[in-house]
Amino acid sequence: MTAGEARRYIAYENAATLVRSYEPERVPGILQTRRYAEVVVSALFPRHSQAERSRFVDLRLARRQVLDRTSTPPRLDLIIGELTLRRQVGSSEVVREQIQSLLDITAEHPTVSLRVAPLRVAHPSVFGGPYVVMDLADPAENGVVYLETRGAPEFLHTDQAVDDYRNLHTELSAVVLTREDSQSLLSEILAAST
Repeated sequence: MTAGEARRYIAYENAATLVRSYEPERVPGILQTRRYAEVVVSALFPRHSQAERSRFVDLRLARRQVLDRTSTPPRLDLIIGELTLRRQVGSSEVVREQIQSLLDITAEHPTVSLRVAPLRVAHPSVFGGPYVVMDLADPAENGVVYLETRGAPEFLHTDQAVDDYRNLHTELSAVVLTREDSQSLLSEILAAST
């Protein structure tokens, strides 16, 4: 991802009223702590300079400001795979800090819903990789789908693509843990890691 692509994503995110996403293997960028983001960015962009990786981390952290907007922050409907919570990203301390941050953010921001797709779920909607669907404030826009890849990311704008991913998210939402059960699982994993 280039800095320009990152800025494009952030512009869409800032214009969104609702963001739905599924991340099977890592915490969504908007919720990452600095140390977690540093590990992820280093793994995803090993050929970039340290200065470029630092800029990517700073961009990820700056994205969280949208949650503190006083006028209509976007609603986030985020689903992460259970593996995300159990994967050793950096040190155990980095993982504990990240899980505690997830608990804090969801407690402090009622517009953020974080749910977990448990390992036991084998529904077709959990396969196929991560996605982000953003409903935009402009009523003339149906929305945008973002697909992150190791190469260039994809932004899908067709009504069919946006509707297909919205439907996929609805299907996935029906088989994952509730918000409350997800919070309980986060707390259990955090307690077991100390």
